[in-house]
Amino acid sequence: MMDPYIGELRIFPYGFVPKGWAACDGTLLPINTNQALFALLGVQFGGNGSTTFALPDLRGRVPMHVSQKYQQGKPGGAAGSTLVLANVPAHNHSLIANTSTADKPTPVGNMLATTPAAVPLYAPAPGQASQLSAMAGPAISSTGASTPVNNIQPFTGLDVCIALVGIYPPRG
Repeated sequence: MMDPYIGELRIFPYGFVPKGWAACDGTLLPINTNQALFALLGVQFGGNGSTTFALPDLRGRVPMHVSQKYQQGKPGGAAGSTLVLANVPAHNHSLIANTSTADKPTPVGNMLATTPAAVPLYAPAPGQASQLSAMAGPAISSTGASTPVNNIQPFTGLDVCIALVGIYPPRG
């Protein structure tokens, strides 16, 4: 295997980090003992820039090619997100009912039916007495738990490592 470029990333299936490499886990390294790597990375992944700098942190992340939208060294995305009504596609649900006269006061085990002629279905005109009954809460309440939806793609865990020593990469 040829000598790596300093700062090169490789994936290893060994379960350990090879000599001359470090895990891409956001570790802070001292600048004074890693000057060549610091010259390449700077503080784009963290560190104070005077005594320390950070390695990329790829734990639970995938690398993304840089662009105007995805900047070098800047993390983004989320492992999960909570959907709101605006995220749910427009849709409707069927309602089962019949034209028989309603004769039960509870929806449990029953279905919507035609109201008796003397009983108004909706509120009467202003100033008139109301004969409305409250519906049972479970029959009309919202549902859902607002728990985040998992956005993680299928994966296999491997060690992503960065070369600490090797050939200083020439600009091309």
